[in-house]
Amino acid sequence: MDTVLLKDIVLLILGGVIGLVASFVTWLITFKSMVPKIKFAEKISKQQTTDNPSGFIYEIRFQNIGRRDIVDISIYGLARVKGLDKNDKELLHVIKLSVGVNNHIEIAAHRNKTKKKKNLGITQDSIRVFDLDQLPSPIFGDEISEKVKEKRLKLEDILSLGEYAELQFIILGTDRYSGARKYIESPKYYINDIVEGVYEPEGLDIIRRMQ
Repeated sequence: MDTVLLKDIVLLILGGVIGLVASFVTWLITFKSMVPKIKFAEKISKQQTTDNPSGFIYEIRFQNIGRRDIVDISIYGLARVKGLDKNDKELLHVIKLSVGVNNHIEIAAHRNKTKKKKNLGITQDSIRVFDLDQLPSPIFGDEISEKVKEKRLKLEDILSLGEYAELQFIILGTDRYSGARKYIESPKYYINDIVEGVYEPEGLDIIRRMQ
């Protein structure tokens, strides 16, 4: 084979490989590094209220610590309870909780504090436990059914069910820049993660209320 032709073929292959590598690196930076990243508070806020018969409202706060805005957000709360079925203790029951008043919201990217901007990409949503009305009494018991009917159900009631119970939040949103849909899971929360108090003004920690 002609030496010049062989050299051209090698250069062509090498150029293709370099192009693929460059494309992959660009994709990695654009879709994996420079993306919205949601950080959830470690605790769930519990506050007294007169707005519902349960006497309490629960809230979860989260922050976009990534580099790009996330838009068209929907958030869901899923409680998973194990040990309710006497015939199958490993059976997992999933209870969907209403979160927030408005879905399809936007969370701006975290802003640089040195620029003295108040918008730090923080969003707080209520966990509307008192709106829950679909707990079948044969499984969850008459006491829970009565509380549901009277809208006195508390988050602790749900996380005390069965032999094991956990709560997790799911966020579905769109990266404003790339248009890619994002599926984000919170850490798992348990009954001991409910703390009476309010979140600090610009953070994810709870300020405990003094009794």
